[in-house]
Amino acid sequence: MELYFKHDTLKIIAELFGLFRDNKVVSECAECSHLDQYMSVRFSQRVRMQMLDYYNDFVLQLKHNQSEDYYHNQLLKCLEHLYGELSKNQKMELYVALLIYVVDTQVITGDSKNSYRATQQLKLVSKVFELDEGETASVANFVRNNLSFEVNSKRLIVVGNFSRVSLRSFRMFHKTDLKGKLMAHYVPSMSSFLIKYTGNGQLQLNKQVIFPQRTYPFSPGGLIEAEDMCPLYFSDLQDAYDKEKKSGLELVARSIEKTFSGTNLGVKELSFKVKSGQLMAVMGGSGTGKTTLFNILSGVALPDKGKVYLNGYDLHHNLAQLKKHLGYVPQEDLLIEELTVAQNLAYSARLCRNDLSSKELECLIIDTLNNFELNGISGLKVGSPLDKVISGGQRKRLNIALELIRRPDVLFVDEPTSGLSSSDALLVVKLLKKIANMGNIVIVNIHQPTSDLFVLFDRLLILDEKGYAAYYGNPFSAASYFKKQLNLVDSINDDSLKYGQCNPEQVINLLQYRKLSKNGELTGQREFESTHWHKLFIENAVEEEITKNTNLGKPLTSIPTKLKQFWIYLKRNIDTRKTDLEYLALIFLGAPILAFMMAFFLKSTDLFTQEYRFIDNVNLPAYLFISVVVALFLGLILSSGEIYRDLKVIKRESFLNLSAFSYLNSKVVYVAVVNAVQILLFVWVGNSILEIKGLFFRYFIILWLTAMASSLMGLYISARFKTILSIYITIPFLLIPQILLAGAILDFDKMHHSLASDRYVPIYANLALSRWAYEALMVLQFTENKYDEGLNDLLIEQSKLSYHANFFVPKMETLLVELNKSSAQKTETEILGLLKQLKVQFPQLAKQTDKLHVVPIHRQELQQFLMLLKKWLRSNLNKLHQKVEQQRLEKGYRYPKTDYFNQKLSDFMLKTNDFNKYVYRNGQMLRKFQPGYHVTGNKWGRSHYYAPYKTIAQVKVKTWMYNMYVLIAFCIFIYLLIYLHLVRNKF
Repeated sequence: MELYFKHDTLKIIAELFGLFRDNKVVSECAECSHLDQYMSVRFSQRVRMQMLDYYNDFVLQLKHNQSEDYYHNQLLKCLEHLYGELSKNQKMELYVALLIYVVDTQVITGDSKNSYRATQQLKLVSKVFELDEGETASVANFVRNNLSFEVNSKRLIVVGNFSRVSLRSFRMFHKTDLKGKLMAHYVPSMSSFLIKYTGNGQLQLNKQVIFPQRTYPFSPGGLIEAEDMCPLYFSDLQDAYDKEKKSGLELVARSIEKTFSGTNLGVKELSFKVKSGQLMAVMGGSGTGKTTLFNILSGVALPDKGKVYLNGYDLHHNLAQLKKHLGYVPQEDLLIEELTVAQNLAYSARLCRNDLSSKELECLIIDTLNNFELNGISGLKVGSPLDKVISGGQRKRLNIALELIRRPDVLFVDEPTSGLSSSDALLVVKLLKKIANMGNIVIVNIHQPTSDLFVLFDRLLILDEKGYAAYYGNPFSAASYFKKQLNLVDSINDDSLKYGQCNPEQVINLLQYRKLSKNGELTGQREFESTHWHKLFIENAVEEEITKNTNLGKPLTSIPTKLKQFWIYLKRNIDTRKTDLEYLALIFLGAPILAFMMAFFLKSTDLFTQEYRFIDNVNLPAYLFISVVVALFLGLILSSGEIYRDLKVIKRESFLNLSAFSYLNSKVVYVAVVNAVQILLFVWVGNSILEIKGLFFRYFIILWLTAMASSLMGLYISARFKTILSIYITIPFLLIPQILLAGAILDFDKMHHSLASDRYVPIYANLALSRWAYEALMVLQFTENKYDEGLNDLLIEQSKLSYHANFFVPKMETLLVELNKSSAQKTETEILGLLKQLKVQFPQLAKQTDKLHVVPIHRQELQQFLMLLKKWLRSNLNKLHQKVEQQRLEKGYRYPKTDYFNQKLSDFMLKTNDFNKYVYRNGQMLRKFQPGYHVTGNKWGRSHYYAPYKTIAQVKVKTWMYNMYVLIAFCIFIYLLIYLHLVRNKF
């Protein structure tokens, strides 16, 4: 944060300058005001005049010809006051200003006595301010022209025309149009240079004349210019100074262009080059293509024409390899709102810095918090943009920190100052400038920066309407460029740079310069349209040479294994949720509360005795149906926002090439565990109240698989839709068909004829999870309760004998009577069809049925066969009935029928109240009698509803188990859909 000066502090600084000056100096150097020079780049004209008046009054009142102790005590008093008022770099700036003042005074006066005193005073300033001795000595040598001490200094840069001369002892910056030589000394604590010019050129620093052999501070945003010389910017010297520690990155856009079909919007032909250590701003209004350009440069979108190169490598062709070198900070928040500031950083670090140990990661996080001035809020929860816990500036810095923790070579930041106060915006851009100075390329998308921000940019790209580029170059030359093209005055001597500042609003105004009407009023017509500026841009563009493929170096990004990514994602998801008490309450209390309400309402008691008996509970089928609906509902609600809420974070992490498999598995495991807890509580409460005994685990598995399949559906729509509103609107469209097609509300036999099916459950109903879950629970409760357990095969056989004895044989007898009357060939065919069915059901009767299977049918033999068959069926039925009753009698002692058998459920399963026991159509009898005891012969698993078994090939599988396998298949299928979607959308 920038520190401002108090009024009293300025007075002390003025007194400090006065203590370094005596009457002799005043009389001989009345025009020399280093105080004014010190204040001119920091304060307004009004403040400067006030301080200069105060300075003159102080000098006049100052007692001269005093002892050294007097000056020492006065000076010490001033320094002690300033010590706590100035920052480290402000102390160094003041020291340098005093040093220059002293040296210039010594040169003018040649007074050795005062020279010694001033030197001792400077030492006292350095000591009290606790300045680095090496740095102060180096600065003093430069100011005093003692360059022999700076021969091997890496802080010294010599600027000039050295085409024939090689200065091996110094860093050189070749500038052929500079007359003379410019020495620049970098002062790290000031983050700026001291410059000294030797030559006969008319140089100006920020529009003020540079006198030869005098020392001047050259700060960020500064500009040195002269007639017939290309300007020398602070960033040029900064690049030369940082050249050794920079990685030699170059990002080149060559004739890139992208337009959207049906519109003239996008980015028109554009070329530029940006290097290591440069902070580039892309400036323009809304709809000028800034975001489109960002997407192209970051590899998110492909250009229609042209190429983007990173160190000679085609970015889009080698995106998979180059992604780790790129970082992207979008305009919107990418923070996990439920986590703290430190947790956000920690999880980001764990996913991209696997090369570090736990201790090193902790140190990295602490350093990052300190560097971004977030250490004071590290334990605060981030919160949402609407329900803020931390400020907008802190959120923006944290967003940048999340990306920079992996140190990408090229960083794209979209609208870094949007919604921030001026102070927060300045802090953020200074931070980005610091990142660029470390050797990175930083490109920011910014609408219209303030003057304080503008001076920090090294390169500026201006996009005009409809994506036409208007200018690319140094920000400080933009206004001059537009004035020159518009043929306006002051295109060289731009007053806006007088104090090292620049007004970006002026640049935009020049770009959109309006014509005047005849009466002198501004019109809506521009002097130059965007197409004209773009034409000039193309004409003035210099085709940058593309560096041949050079080594980018190994990125610091180190991706964990897929297993480790899975654990990181899972723990992050848990940490995100565990702080939300409302969420935890709804998730873990909602299921048992629903179970209690349902079970209590559905626990029917005797009207007279008011006693509850499980056998008489007429609401048990309703309970099973609602249990399925609740499982579906819980699954959908749990997961429908899981991936959606991570989409922004996924977008940021897409540059890391993380594993979609690990991410998806972490979500699946999370919802699986939560679903398990929910269903466990639900079944425990509900079954306990309704006294459903002995089937707890199987109830749990079926409902848990149902909830899991539903949760996976929720994950899919969460990944598929882009707004939370679309997701929640979709939920009813998923749930309502599940309710209708479960089989509890609609009888598949009694629907519209175009949808109904006599033989099997309709195919469209098989697409509903509820159909499989509800049938599984019904069949499970009916066949696997302790009272009927082990009797199922006997009951199936008993039902088959009963059906054929009471319905099948009588139907054949009826047909035989019709045959005797009409001798119709159709009737013979129908009888033969029924004989085939009989053979399938009773293979032991194959010999007898084969003998009868001739045309014309031997009527008397058939009639005799049917009489014997009926007797045989009734005989076997009686034997089987006695066996079943005997076994039930034995079971009844241990497992009473009243506690395990439910009459209403039995009526549902056996369709006791349905008078249609079969359907006769086209010579086929379709059995409707006791569907709960009927097994179909279909070998592909298809059957009627409530069948006790389903057949796959020749293997019979219990229906409740078969339906569980189908639910598992649903889970696998939906899982694959989600995974493919994540991969296809470049996870």
